Amino acid sequence: WYFKVGPLATHIQTISKSICVPSSNISVDEMIVRFLGRSTHTVRIKNKPIPEGYKILFLCDAGYTYSFIFTSRIQNQPEV
Repeated sequence: WYFKVGPLATHIQTISKSICVPSSNISVDEMIVRFLGRSTHTVRIKNKPIPEGYKILFLCDAGYTYSFIFTSRIQNQPEV
């Protein structure tokens, strides 16, 4: 469902994996990209600064992103 940004996301992940070497202090963080249109893949979380949009999970280390996964409300990802 994210095929339009798929090539860009793949390029960003390969560059960040070649530059960043994660240490033992890594964290999984979530980010919501604002989207106000109609889509079955958006999530809605009340009491957040951005209450509705696409949810992306990040693997971060010391402020740098190592990898990320787009999540969906209706599709299950085995990676998550």
